Amino acid sequence: MIRTGERYPDEPPPSPPTCLIAALESEAEAVIAEREFGWVRVADKVWDSGRFPLRLALSGVGKVLASWCFARYAESARRIVCFGTSAAPGFEEIGSLYLAREFVEHDFDLSGLGLELGVTPDEGMEGPLLIPPSASLAMELRTAAAACKLELGECRSASGDIFVFDAMAARNLAARTGARLLDMESAALAKLAVLRAGRTNAKGERISPEFLALRYVSDNADHRAGRSWKEELREASMDFADLLLAFARVIRAGG
Repeated sequence: MIRTGERYPDEPPPSPPTCLIAALESEAEAVIAEREFGWVRVADKVWDSGRFPLRLALSGVGKVLASWCFARYAESARRIVCFGTSAAPGFEEIGSLYLAREFVEHDFDLSGLGLELGVTPDEGMEGPLLIPPSASLAMELRTAAAACKLELGECRSASGDIFVFDAMAARNLAARTGARLLDMESAALAKLAVLRAGRTNAKGERISPEFLALRYVSDNADHRAGRSWKEELREASMDFADLLLAFARVIRAGG
C-alpha cells in the first residue's frame, strides 16, 4: 500500500503483457489491497504484479492524463484494460458491470467545420465510432466474470472531460452518440489504440494493443450523481478486485 513520503523512479520499466489503467486510487483501492497480486511498486502510481504478467497504473482523471498514461505502455503491453466508474443516463442499473468495446468522444466538436461530433480531421476517421481490437481480451474477461459469478454486460461508452449531472444533457448525449454509459477517459484511449498506438512488426505493419474498458455504473448522470458516485466507489473497487484477480488467473493460465 501507499506510504506518504516514499520516492520512486519517474520512469517504470516496459510494461508486462497486460496493463490495467484506472483514473483514481479510490476506484482501484481493493485491487491494490489484494495480496494475491503481489504488487511491487515500480514508479509513482505504478505497480507490477509479482505473480501475474500484469501492471496497474493510476492515470489521473480526464482524457489528457489517461492518454499520457496509455501512451507510456502501448508499445510493450499486448492488452490494456481501462477500468473505473461510469454514469448511465437512466438506462443501466447502478452497481452493474459492463465491457465497453465501442467508444465516442462526445466533447470533441468540429461541427462548425462540417464534421460529425467526435471526428478528428486528417486522421482517416469515417465517423465518430472508435472500435479498437478487443476480441481475445473480451473473451478472457468474460471467462473471468463467469469464474467469479459476476454479470458482465456490453455496451458503448461516450467520454468527455465533463462530469455529467444533468439528466436532460445526459439523455441528449446518449441519443447523439448511441452510448449507454458516460465516462471521462476511455474514448481517448480507444482513439489512440485505433489511430496511433502500438508497435511495428518485421513487415512494417502496425500492431495495436487490444483495448477495452471495464465500467461500473455508479450513477445515473442526474442531480444525485455526485452523492451516488461517492457512495458506490467502495463497491465498485471490490467488484473490480474480484473480476481482475480472476482475469489475472485466466491470462496466466493462457500463457
